Amino acid sequence: MGWFPATFERPKTAFTFDMLDLFHKITLQGKTTLYDFYHSILHLTDNLRIEKNTSKYPEFHRTFRIWRHLSALKHGGRGHDPTGASGSSEGELVLECPACPQPGKNLPEDWDDVSPERRFLYTLFLAIDANFKLKQKERGIEDFELGPGWGCYVESSRYKAHVQKYVDESEINSCSSDHGAIARANTAIPGYAVNGVALGICS
Repeated sequence: MGWFPATFERPKTAFTFDMLDLFHKITLQGKTTLYDFYHSILHLTDNLRIEKNTSKYPEFHRTFRIWRHLSALKHGGRGHDPTGASGSSEGELVLECPACPQPGKNLPEDWDDVSPERRFLYTLFLAIDANFKLKQKERGIEDFELGPGWGCYVESSRYKAHVQKYVDESEINSCSSDHGAIARANTAIPGYAVNGVALGICS
């Protein structure tokens, strides 16, 4: 059983590899939050709260972020690269979808010469969905990125610079419904840093 320190300078708190791995699997399968998992562990160890324990939730939160980042680096094969983690390029830790058509990788050489009736076999289908009820309150937290742009999210400073060019551009509404989500998408809500989340995936 391994121990993962909560800090790298004079550590006094550590979490077992088993605990970190257990939460990683539970949150991927059951969408359990770190807060709920941590307090469930507290109830298992001292359900009546007889002992006065100092909360280690911030330490667990920070430790799990690092654990998840190191797991992504491991799965991306960065440990075998001479440049190590710092040599990672944008999007390198994302696993490519084996079902998506990629010329030169998983398509036959004559894929672009097929008949129109069979062209759908080699077409990339993408879907975009958004949730404008998923919001994030502005708490003045300046968080640092462990792997900026290495995963599914682009590097934030370049993204913000790109978005800034289109602040005054109105959103095109191709939806025939009357719920007005697109019209309200660009409306700034006081006290919130994020007023919705969108996702593009292969389908």
